[in-house]
Amino acid sequence: MNPLNKSSLKCLLYVLLLLAVIVGGIYTIATIGELITVSLGMGVILGLLFILINKESQKIEEYLYEEEQTGLYAD
Repeated sequence: MNPLNKSSLKCLLYVLLLLAVIVGGIYTIATIGELITVSLGMGVILGLLFILINKESQKIEEYLYEEEQTGLYAD
């Protein structure tokens, strides 16, 4: 599989997980009413997901930069 496709799919999966955590957290806060505990848990999970998204987007950027450089010098 192309590294660009692989990293893009991982990024998409992480974004979908991010949205699921946000919706699940809001639902949990609404039903249970425990704002502080759920917010802290969500903050940790969201922070980890943001780190993963950042790493994958850096891989995409590096791949595109390498492709651009090889494309320029191939001519």
